[in-house]
Amino acid sequence: MEKAQKSKSLYVELPYCTPENGMEYLLSIQDRPKEDTTEWRLVLFSPAGDQTLWHYASRDLTLICNLISTSCGGDLMKDMMLAGPSALSKEKLAAAAKANVDESINPFYTAPNGANPAPAANPSQHPAANPYPAPAANPYPAPAANSYPAPAANSYPAPAANSYPAPAANSYPAPAANWSPAPSGNPYPDPAANPSQATVVNPLQAPDPILSPSNNPVPAPVITPVSRASSADTAIVFEPPRPEAKATLQGDLQQVAINNLLLSISQSQLSGRLDIRTRTEKSEVYFAEGKAIHCTVKETIGNNALIELVSWRSGEYRFWDGERTSLKTINKEIEALIGQGLAIVDQARYLDNNGLRPESCLVKRSAMISEDELKDRLSKGVPFDLDEQVDFYATIDNRKPLFELLKERPISKSAWVPILFNLVSMGLVQISDQPLLQNRLANLRSLGVDEAAVQHIGKGLLRTDSGILSFPAFIYLLDQEYLRYEFFNLPFSLVAFSIGQRNNETGQVYALQMLAIRRAMQRISLVKRQVDLLGHYGEHDYALLLPSTNSAAATALAHRIVDVLKEAPLSSDVDTRSLALAFGVATVPEDCHEMDKLLLAATKARDLAKSSNRIVVQSREIIGQVPLS
Repeated sequence: MEKAQKSKSLYVELPYCTPENGMEYLLSIQDRPKEDTTEWRLVLFSPAGDQTLWHYASRDLTLICNLISTSCGGDLMKDMMLAGPSALSKEKLAAAAKANVDESINPFYTAPNGANPAPAANPSQHPAANPYPAPAANPYPAPAANSYPAPAANSYPAPAANSYPAPAANSYPAPAANWSPAPSGNPYPDPAANPSQATVVNPLQAPDPILSPSNNPVPAPVITPVSRASSADTAIVFEPPRPEAKATLQGDLQQVAINNLLLSISQSQLSGRLDIRTRTEKSEVYFAEGKAIHCTVKETIGNNALIELVSWRSGEYRFWDGERTSLKTINKEIEALIGQGLAIVDQARYLDNNGLRPESCLVKRSAMISEDELKDRLSKGVPFDLDEQVDFYATIDNRKPLFELLKERPISKSAWVPILFNLVSMGLVQISDQPLLQNRLANLRSLGVDEAAVQHIGKGLLRTDSGILSFPAFIYLLDQEYLRYEFFNLPFSLVAFSIGQRNNETGQVYALQMLAIRRAMQRISLVKRQVDLLGHYGEHDYALLLPSTNSAAATALAHRIVDVLKEAPLSSDVDTRSLALAFGVATVPEDCHEMDKLLLAATKARDLAKSSNRIVVQSREIIGQVPLS
């Protein structure tokens, strides 16, 4: 970092190799003195191609060390980052809304040497300070390095690697093209075309702000008449409330930040209606002697509408003096609402940097979590109604994209942004860019592909009682995977396992009821990849087919499955302590080369796990001792 600071905005690159697994990395650093931050990027080199593991702007060396350590399979450093969002009490948020302390535009910024950052020359150009943590420093990290990522990630290593990447390396970088968030329709900051050279942009920064949301006196705005030339040149048309009415204020939000405009009208004690319009959206705010009394943004009204309005970066405005309304939907001071809006801008930027888009799929990181534990984690995030957060979490099914979730459960941006921020920063939800099957098939509709017919074929391979592949379907697909090995030398693993309930008195193991089996398969589906196949392996046993997976990675997955099955009871009559689990792992070509020997090896390894009271056994432990015939 010191060398980068001396290099005058040039990139400093540090290649290195980890001795544990021989993986090659490149750490790229660029100091940005004008933005008062440092840009870091970690790249993994592999035969399948270079992969950017993460990209952050921060001068917090402890955070960067944690990111590097976890990305390479190491442990987190013991530091103060565990405090995370729990330090964001309501009092601190309120103080941040009033005191314009510049902690850098980047939410992860920490002043060097522990010193408090100096206030900005123009505090209004930065949102209220909101020190949100990065996911890597989350006190609830994703599973260990050898575990599978969430199912929607579908990020596979090259066949030579034959192992799943650690979750810290499986985060999604911010997309190259930004999006307009629902439901307000107002775009987030557009990154540069080259992400490695992108800088964090304040969406409310104005070249010539009128004022800042502080307690200092603010001069009254200059009232300018409407320019006919400017009105004629713009494509946005405002309709005067009366034929003779003329706007006393007009301008562009790219020149004047919306929070400054609102405060200027308030402190000038103006009465009238503020119209703000883009090419597709419009908003109205009514003032009575400087006090905001009513606001609308699409279907949202009142406090939430004004909070959402603060995130608008573009559009034109007109202020019509003397306009009145009988509606009074705003019951809070405008300064407090602006402070909340600025906090949501920071939260939205955090989600945007983590790759959130309307089509992103939200995936639960934990297969089973109690409501009490869920509330406990969420209470450590930014303050928001816990019941509403729990309800939103319950709607996440690991398949629907964000825009569909918001369509089914309409809530304002001022609500879903902080909810998603807490879910992601607390390690409860992962953002995935994996395209849905329905979306992929829908794109083929113009070619004459019958989407329903294709899905019918897939459903025909499943057993209706358990929801997983039937035994014949599983063997057929296993044979297809074996052909890929023969032609392309692609390794794969087979995990045979059984799930039962042990009678603590007699020691005898009984089969579970179908309800418990179905719930167990649902939990397993949350930790496997979408390309992994789960099916019946006989009448009361089951198996997983894992393409491009070596024995070590398959064994790690088996242990992860054990953890999720024991997280909570599968049904009211099944105690997790009485679960009888046995897993056998066999791999081609590590353990054998023929398909029949692969099946026998996995079966005998599973049987050894049963008889020896072990949970997971690799077939290599029995090869040479037990004949595979």
